[in-house]
Amino acid sequence: MAFRLLTALAAIAAVSAAFAPACAPRSAAPAAARACRPLMDETIMQKALSGELEQEGAENVFMSELGWASYLDKNAGSSYNMNERPSKAGDGYFTPDVFSNPIEGAQRRSARAL
Repeated sequence: MAFRLLTALAAIAAVSAAFAPACAPRSAAPAAARACRPLMDETIMQKALSGELEQEGAENVFMSELGWASYLDKNAGSSYNMNERPSKAGDGYFTPDVFSNPIEGAQRRSARAL
């Protein structure tokens, strides 16, 4: 029984798209030469390195959960994803993450304590 299950799983994995090459060889010449499908969108890395990513996020609030939550709180008077509204959140809603400056986080916590 276990052998059949392993054989079936191996057969499924062999035909899975995850194991297919990015550019499969074609037997017939295509009508027009085409590039391989992109494996990653390089524009996000280019914008991050040039510093334009935050500007794009500020212009289009729907690109981040925090922007969408702030937009809904301000314009619709509602919350996002069953969370508290940012204007009524007890923890400040915008909590620091790994990339945040620890000094700014300490300043926010001390200002809230006063």
